[in-house]
Amino acid sequence: RRSRLMTPREKEIVAYHEAGHAVAAALTPEAEISVQKVTIVPRGMAGGVTWLTPEKDETALSMTKKRMEAQLVYMLAGRAAEEIVFEDVTAGAVSDLERASQIARSMVRQYGMSDELGPVSYGERSDLVFLGREIAEGRNYSEKVAEKIDSEVSKIILRAYSRAKQLLIDNREKLVAVAKALLERETLDANEFKAVIGLAALPAPAQNALPA
Repeated sequence: RRSRLMTPREKEIVAYHEAGHAVAAALTPEAEISVQKVTIVPRGMAGGVTWLTPEKDETALSMTKKRMEAQLVYMLAGRAAEEIVFEDVTAGAVSDLERASQIARSMVRQYGMSDELGPVSYGERSDLVFLGREIAEGRNYSEKVAEKIDSEVSKIILRAYSRAKQLLIDNREKLVAVAKALLERETLDANEFKAVIGLAALPAPAQNALPA
């Protein structure tokens, strides 16, 4: 449902932002994600939404370092698209930045995926069993290590952002095509999106035969 009206300028920014997410997701195969729908119809505080579906279950064994790095690329691609097209960025990417930062920090602190810090997990988690959820996390490392963690998180984010930006620059015609299609139609389903960027569309669902 439309929750607010956007100005033409806002609508254009949102179109390129969502196009950035979608195009980067489609062109980053190691993310193992599929674009299901893209829309610039406002929902709540969000100007638009890109729906993505994992191509396989997200288990602990499937969430490799390369896959998480690839996910960061499409998460940051909305902001990258704004910078490429408008030479400026908006505050609309705040949730993308928060999610990407959480993933990067988990990679460094929990999963031991930092080249600098190595296969070490930092932080002690405390649980209340009867609540069945985590309630606190203590710090069991020095201020020096904390600074290294922050540095590594920044490196991962900046590396992913640079990759997202270059990917969209190299495929700017696809970015523009998707944004223009969104401005015309407001919503693209999976097949329409694939057609716009030149990928094979999904086959149409089989029609049930009517009884004679």
